Amino acid sequence: MDVLAEVEFLKIDRSKYEFKYINGCWPFITYPALNGIAGCMLLLDNEAFDGDVVELEIKFYDKSIHEGKIREGDLFDLYVGTTHIAKGRFTIIM
Repeated sequence: MDVLAEVEFLKIDRSKYEFKYINGCWPFITYPALNGIAGCMLLLDNEAFDGDVVELEIKFYDKSIHEGKIREGDLFDLYVGTTHIAKGRFTIIM
């Protein structure tokens, strides 16, 4: 199971162009049914920076963990380590 989502990358205290999010990043995802599960981000625009709102695809290594737990409209948060990098909403479950 893969999902499409709308994500807002948070403004983190750093220079805007010191860091960008690119395809293939594996942040931890926290949503109502599960905490701290890694998912691969595939950005439809290929890159994003702090403060950007983008649509992206999230792929999971073990899709069976999420089956029946993710619902369209659910809110989620993305983390790298303990740093909260983004918040989003699942838009389409594939």
